[in-house]
Amino acid sequence: MNPDAGAPPALMRDLEADRRRERRWNIATTTVALVLLIPAVLGLAWMGLWVQAVTGQCSTFNVCNDGLIIAGTAVAMLAPIVLWFAAVVVSIVLIVRERWAWWVAPVALVVAYAVQWLGSGIAQWGANWP
Repeated sequence: MNPDAGAPPALMRDLEADRRRERRWNIATTTVALVLLIPAVLGLAWMGLWVQAVTGQCSTFNVCNDGLIIAGTAVAMLAPIVLWFAAVVVSIVLIVRERWAWWVAPVALVVAYAVQWLGSGIAQWGANWP
């Protein structure tokens, strides 16, 4: 049952105008947040590429697990980009469902940073393989 069913027409117009205004702000803030997330994600991916530098610890005296180093580097480098695309898809779905989506980009940044640290840890584990 619609809670606005018995409302006068003037009030209904005001409610519709408010909903349109909220929808515009939701789209605008989400778009700005996702665009601002692009350089951060590219920076994280660039830093993830440098995770492979842990191979400098590998020598004849220190045996490394190359598979873990490659996996850790791949996670640290590719996860931020994949998470950005996931954030775009989630934002679109939320906007279509008329839900707030501005929070998706900051959460994606925090998750991308955490996953990059996880990838770095995996690579470091491979470099310090027992």
